[in-house]
Amino acid sequence: MQLLLVLAEEVTQWTSSIPFYKDPSVKLLGVEAGGDGIDTPRHSVTLSGGTKGVLHGVRTYVLQDKHGQVRDTHSVSVGLDYPGVRLELSSWKDNERAKFIAATDAEAFIGFRLLSQLEGIIPALETAHAVYGAIELAKTMKKGEDIVICLSGRVIRMCRVWLMSYSLWGQRLVGI
Repeated sequence: MQLLLVLAEEVTQWTSSIPFYKDPSVKLLGVEAGGDGIDTPRHSVTLSGGTKGVLHGVRTYVLQDKHGQVRDTHSVSVGLDYPGVRLELSSWKDNERAKFIAATDAEAFIGFRLLSQLEGIIPALETAHAVYGAIELAKTMKKGEDIVICLSGRVIRMCRVWLMSYSLWGQRLVGI
């Protein structure tokens, strides 16, 4: 049996994964905030799209321009809208301990809606990115492999964001 731990690239979620870190049989997948798409400047894909730099006195992966100036970021999720990443994640990327992918804002809303409808769990938007990543990952998995998704965040504020954003993406989300 293979276990895959899927997490949004957020401090609280990665902290909960530490017991799994030293177990090489557990694969770690981080889902970054793809915003409007990684082919646009409106995203927060730091590990997959950033470069090594210094932010707040820490050398880590940073979204920056060719002069080292921090770029603007975007994510519907406030917890993921940041141009840098903590050292632990930088190390896991450099050591290939974790793989990182991106989920756009629209994809995060799909994860939000599916988990809410199918399981009755209203996830935080940070977590909704991981839910969408897990759904995509599950399509590639074999029988006997399991996925664990770490859920975190305060959901009360998410309902308001979901309702406001539904007017933007609603038509695209209806046919899931």
